[in-house]
Amino acid sequence: MVHPRRGRRTRTRTAGQVERAVQIVERSALKNAQFIYFGGMMTALLALVVITWGIGRIVLNMNVEGITPSAVDGWTLAAAAGAIGAIVSVMQRISANECPLRWRAGTWLLFLMGGFRPIVGAVIAVIAVLAIQANLLPDHFTLLVRAHRRQLHSHRS
Repeated sequence: MVHPRRGRRTRTRTAGQVERAVQIVERSALKNAQFIYFGGMMTALLALVVITWGIGRIVLNMNVEGITPSAVDGWTLAAAAGAIGAIVSVMQRISANECPLRWRAGTWLLFLMGGFRPIVGAVIAVIAVLAIQANLLPDHFTLLVRAHRRQLHSHRS
């Protein structure tokens, strides 16, 4: 004969164990999703640097007036810096548990989503550098950039 209180206690304990097991599986799946997402970010970073460098070399070979190797190197550096900035931002949010990933989305989608952030960061950084180089920004900002450049050149001398 089953004692009614023992049966209830066993069911409660079993439900708690199942709930704990589900939490462990979900935490493990989230860590795996973060790893896949990180792989997408690193792959995008490498691809961006190579592609930006390649495009820069093509532009240099076109012999367009006013485009120098240092300008092309600046664009490549800006793309890398923008991508790295995006990666650092995501990693900080992930470590603070402020960037929940949809781990049920699947491996390929997580990888692609991870690669998207560095691309956005790189594009924004290159656009900012080009806007500065083309003097498209307001005078106040341009004056700040020029003052900063003068400081850099005076420290190098």
